[in-house]
Amino acid sequence: MAQCFSVGQILHAVGVTVEGGAFPTPAQEASAYKKALRSFHPDRLQARRAAGGDIAAVIEAEETFKLLQSTCLPKLAANGLM
Repeated sequence: MAQCFSVGQILHAVGVTVEGGAFPTPAQEASAYKKALRSFHPDRLQARRAAGGDIAAVIEAEETFKLLQSTCLPKLAANGLM
């Protein structure tokens, strides 16, 4: 049986700080989600890679970006926040 995680728990698992601690509001989760997307966005990662960044770190960040989009976006959209 699959577990159901909140957006805040998912963001915390990938290392993103969410205001509100253990019980953030939906608006705080949406704000943290947007910040996470900016930091893991593939276009920003290409600039890091061009500057001599670690390719493994770039790939990990791209996969994190995909994970966030596929898991968090539907939950936030269901709450009318996206």
